[in-house]
Amino acid sequence: MGIRNWSRKDIEEKDIKDLKGMYIVMIGLHMVFELLYAYIGCMPMYIANIPAALFYLISVRFIKKNYAFLFMLLAYMEVSIHFTIASAYIGMDYGFYLPLIGLLVGFWFATVKYCSQKVETPLRICYSAFSVFALLCVYARAIYLNEFIRVKAAPGVVHAIFIFNVLCTFTFVIAHLSLNHIRILEEETYLTKKAEYDELTGLRNRIGLDHEIKKINLASDNNQEVYSVAMLDIDLFKEINDTYGHMVGDQVLRELGSIFDREVKKGIICGRWGGEEFLFITFGKENVENFPKEMERLRDFIEGHLFRTGKIMIQLTVSIGIGSREGVLDRRAVDLADQRLYKAKNSGRNRVVVA
Repeated sequence: MGIRNWSRKDIEEKDIKDLKGMYIVMIGLHMVFELLYAYIGCMPMYIANIPAALFYLISVRFIKKNYAFLFMLLAYMEVSIHFTIASAYIGMDYGFYLPLIGLLVGFWFATVKYCSQKVETPLRICYSAFSVFALLCVYARAIYLNEFIRVKAAPGVVHAIFIFNVLCTFTFVIAHLSLNHIRILEEETYLTKKAEYDELTGLRNRIGLDHEIKKINLASDNNQEVYSVAMLDIDLFKEINDTYGHMVGDQVLRELGSIFDREVKKGIICGRWGGEEFLFITFGKENVENFPKEMERLRDFIEGHLFRTGKIMIQLTVSIGIGSREGVLDRRAVDLADQRLYKAKNSGRNRVVVA
């Protein structure tokens, strides 16, 4: 998969999609909470769940990538307010204040990827201050007022509701942590791909090719693998740039990258070596035997292909040099292919030279 098939936009869109899925679940949970708190006769909690459900409903409709952190912050605040009101009106004995501590810790870990951003960090601190303030308010009410709603249900039922609340909150936090971890891994993969792939052609760059060479050497049996390397160069590419400009030249390279991505068979690694030069690597006896035919097929395809850029139509040819070796795949193989490429150029271009 090339860099074209993997972008930061994809990661951001997954973020939004996953958050929307979580918030749809939260709407359903708050409807269940409505019934539970109505059953035990706790009207403040019954009333508090109505705007909470509306918040998640609005979030599903309007959440966008630029405001993902803000909606996540509001969601944590909503859950914290939920437990603060429950603690204030039902009482400290049932433990509704305990999840506030877990939410605070979970929020910091779930939003760790935002910690270097100027706007989000103060908001994380504000949420922490809010959570501490909520806990202090709950304790103050318990110490100085000590007046709570007498729920209709037995203590066992209230404890069961508390456990259900905790399980839902635990799932909520774990889901956020898991999504955050997945996105961090995806961003690391994206950055790795961006470093190893050429942004113009979508193919591996020299760093990516060197990485593939190391992988081939590590996987080879006592470094006795047979392999072939081909160096491809666009004939008279400088004339295209001089005649039509570098924008057209870039478009030709981009389209050529698409051709390689589409036409090069499985078992052949290809990438942009630099400028208008491309490197192809294959290994294994059967692949090496078929490699010259495959390179000739690719050369013939390019010769017959018409490159279109607006009203400009360009036909071009390529020269290819192939070198085969046995043992360790190293720079000597690339140098050998480069020598054969030089020979192809001096022999009239538009040809494949194997020896």
